[in-house]
Amino acid sequence: MPLNKTTMLDLSTAHLSAATRNWMEKAADEDGPISIMQREEGFFISSVHGDKENQGETDLPPDLAHVLRFASLNDVPYLLFDRDAELQDGLPVYEDNGMPRDRDYLGAEHEPLRSFRMPLYGGETVIFAVAPGAIPDEDLRLREERILEDGDYIAPDGLWLTVGSEASVRVRLTEENDVVVNIYPLGRESGDPIDGVAVEAELLAEARRAPEASATETDNSPF
Repeated sequence: MPLNKTTMLDLSTAHLSAATRNWMEKAADEDGPISIMQREEGFFISSVHGDKENQGETDLPPDLAHVLRFASLNDVPYLLFDRDAELQDGLPVYEDNGMPRDRDYLGAEHEPLRSFRMPLYGGETVIFAVAPGAIPDEDLRLREERILEDGDYIAPDGLWLTVGSEASVRVRLTEENDVVVNIYPLGRESGDPIDGVAVEAELLAEARRAPEASATETDNSPF
């Protein structure tokens, strides 16, 4: 019997400005448009408001909105902000005084941190953050790397493979169920592939319906 599992991103509260942490403490005590559970060490929250279809429904602090979007794009439904957690590579980091720390984050070369004025407790505060939605989705998606032994694997939608020390291979399924395989130089995956092949779903279906070749017919196969 399979277990009903889910995933959670364990993040340091240093990925939130001091003003946003104060905002979350207040929001946790109110029946607002977003549900936040406050803990002694931090906060527990769903990434649902980081989804594109939900962006703009709530006036979230921009640094929180960016982290929620990061989690959503990486298919993580929940976030646990913990003051003792490790820093996550790719996200902005803040000092206790609310100022951003000099640190690389995903998309920093294209989108610098900007200042945003946000109402807080009847006044206004300034938060330095990435503009929500400014960084392309693909720049925020992380490739989770695992070493695979030679074998059979199931990839319902596709996968990235690093083959040897020079090649990166993308296998994906299109909306028409065609299978596309593209080969890139390792480390140059954002550019154009150097080679590839596409096989139509209809051709695959025909091949599966065809009778299997006999042992004699397959003896001369180069594979």
